[in-house]
Amino acid sequence: MKRNRWLLVLLSLLLLAGCSAASSEKVTKAEGLKECKPLVQEFYAGLADADPVRMTTTMNGSVATIFTRDGEKMHVEDLMNGMDYYLFKENGKTWYMAKGEEPMKEDVMYEFTQQSVNMALSLFVTGIFEAESEEGLSFSAVKMEKDGTVTLETSVKASQDGTDAEIATTGTKTNGSVTNITVHFSSGETVNEYVYDFAYDVSVDLPEHTIKDMSQYYHHVESPYATMEDYLATLEDRNDFNYIIYSDQIVTLTEKDGRYYQLTANISEEEYQELEALDMEAEDYQEKLLAFIGKLAVTDCVDYSDAVLSAEAMGEYVGKKATELLNDGFESMGYSVSEEGSTMIFAKDGMEYEAEVTLPEGFDIDADFEAEDLAEGTVLTLRFLSASFSALPLE
Repeated sequence: MKRNRWLLVLLSLLLLAGCSAASSEKVTKAEGLKECKPLVQEFYAGLADADPVRMTTTMNGSVATIFTRDGEKMHVEDLMNGMDYYLFKENGKTWYMAKGEEPMKEDVMYEFTQQSVNMALSLFVTGIFEAESEEGLSFSAVKMEKDGTVTLETSVKASQDGTDAEIATTGTKTNGSVTNITVHFSSGETVNEYVYDFAYDVSVDLPEHTIKDMSQYYHHVESPYATMEDYLATLEDRNDFNYIIYSDQIVTLTEKDGRYYQLTANISEEEYQELEALDMEAEDYQEKLLAFIGKLAVTDCVDYSDAVLSAEAMGEYVGKKATELLNDGFESMGYSVSEEGSTMIFAKDGMEYEAEVTLPEGFDIDADFEAEDLAEGTVLTLRFLSASFSALPLE
């Protein structure tokens, strides 16, 4: 009997030892920027460039965006703003395609969206650990490894003018891949939670579409202006000058003698540094900015007049409901409403148009309405506005 009792005790000890070994947990703790940074870098290594990947972002309990990247294709579901679109490369160019619409060429948005995962990491997770100094900040991290799952809890605290702030993050990694990041950001009484969920067995399937390459209607011609100053001098108000800086170029649009042009001026590295050095808070900032731009030579000129609907084609919509524009592939871009009528902005093939539209019968401007409701009105006039800045530069 005693022998059996000792056997039972021995078996119990072995079982307890087995349970302890199977569920053993390895914990690594760190304090200070220098010790925490390597843990963060190791844990999130490779996530920014993961492909394919889907990142679902939840803000304070509500799903905000779903971003999916699959090679040269991306799908963005922006639930907060009611947008659903694709970005992709085809025929050596980048394209934007809203759901249910045909693609339009674009450049800036594609590259920016490619960085979605990296931007999320930089904002709340890895970016703060790239600080050059931990002055005024306290850093801590705890890494836990158990049963194939690794979690990394980090905390960055700061206090200023009597207000305490903290970014507390918990990352979860399973089978070597980060599956979740939960961020609690608090500043004083304000508390926000951001949750990023990641999936990797994903793909992006583009809807059927037809590429309409508008570049066939763009023609590189001799510029009517030798410098940007030559163009600025034609404006009644120099402050009406509109432009974008794209890579190492300044691009603006103009009209002369019934033709529409895109003017481009190249910026050298030295010139760009000069531009960056201008004090935006100074009273004479705008004056100095335009003086800087004015001295630049126009290095390229694109005549895009052939991409614009003719006066006859625009006139065919006058007297019809604005819904005819939507039926013909125009996209509603905005509107304004008054008692007298409404103005609607439409875009098609990278070009924007403005339509004066009567208010539909019985229309209540104080009620909730959508652009489609206004489109039941009759088009009084339709005129060309400009090439869309989202389509620039025209090449």
